[in-house]
Amino acid sequence: MSEEIYDALVVGGAVSGSRTAELLAKEEKKVLLVEDNLTIGHPCKCTGLVSWRILELLPHLPKSIIMNSLKKAKFFSPNGSSLEMDASYPVYLLNRPGLDKFIFDSAVNEGAETRIGERFVSYRKMNGMLKVMTNNGVFHTKLLIGADGANSTVGREAGLKYPSTCQVGVQTTVEGDFENAVELWFGSKLSPNFFAWLAPEGNGKARIGLATNPHPGKYYQDFLTKRIGKVCRPDVGGIIRPGLMEKTSADSVMVVGDAACQIKPYSGGGINYSLIGAQFCTDAAVKALDNNNFSESFLRKNYDNEWKKELGPGIKRGMFLYKLLTSRDSVLNGLFAVGKLTTRFFKNLDMDLIKVFV
Repeated sequence: MSEEIYDALVVGGAVSGSRTAELLAKEEKKVLLVEDNLTIGHPCKCTGLVSWRILELLPHLPKSIIMNSLKKAKFFSPNGSSLEMDASYPVYLLNRPGLDKFIFDSAVNEGAETRIGERFVSYRKMNGMLKVMTNNGVFHTKLLIGADGANSTVGREAGLKYPSTCQVGVQTTVEGDFENAVELWFGSKLSPNFFAWLAPEGNGKARIGLATNPHPGKYYQDFLTKRIGKVCRPDVGGIIRPGLMEKTSADSVMVVGDAACQIKPYSGGGINYSLIGAQFCTDAAVKALDNNNFSESFLRKNYDNEWKKELGPGIKRGMFLYKLLTSRDSVLNGLFAVGKLTTRFFKNLDMDLIKVFV
């Protein structure tokens, strides 16, 4: 049993958790970062497509983590028609395990303590703080921060309510001759309630997959057969849970990143949103620690309300797009017909939807 008292215990060593731990350590707070997987960045659960904003959020990101830069997208409708769109700003394809490792190492370098291969189990209040149980120990902390994904155990333990809608994504990396353009494929026969994708890495490789619910396996096999003529075992999988949560905090507890549904609903992407959410989570944690106030009302005021001012409009816009993209095939075919006349309108669209245009 640990006799140490941490200012914050962060559960989850991917983008949002490691970034929160790093920022708190920079503020000279005593932080413990707990990750249940033995290797940071694995298993990978993300395609790794991000907007230009990643370089503003992580200005010291190593160039080696950016595997490709893309400015063209191709969209394929249920009836087989297609349209192309050129963007004014690039989309970057990242080495996602490398990104996780970079941010995790940054947290360690700032002084965050870590425990790898340790799984969060539960917590309870005790003597004005939290007693946190893992599969390998007991820890005491003033704040518990859940960055443990769309099926957050921390969030469930805290009684937070999650959106009921979710998609299951699967993906693999394949070799071939691919144009330097992102492909998005839509249709109820192809990927019901979401879409399929192909994202080229360059050097004759691309990431290909889809998301749907339930049972993505058959659709995944059919899409790979259609697009590349063969089936490969998926090597990436994850849950996409779109929606704006009513609460992302409770007494002495906050959730961040995918655990707070801080994602773009229309695509499931969450890297930039997670980095932004981590900053708001850190700011609220510092205020709570400095004021010795860990009540739900204090955290809601300083965390929920603040991050929703920044990301809430984008999530709402994303939910509108999500509903459009999961419409009936006839509606999608109509949108494609109109889209061919309006592609220039979207040239400067903010991919993160934080603004409408950039």
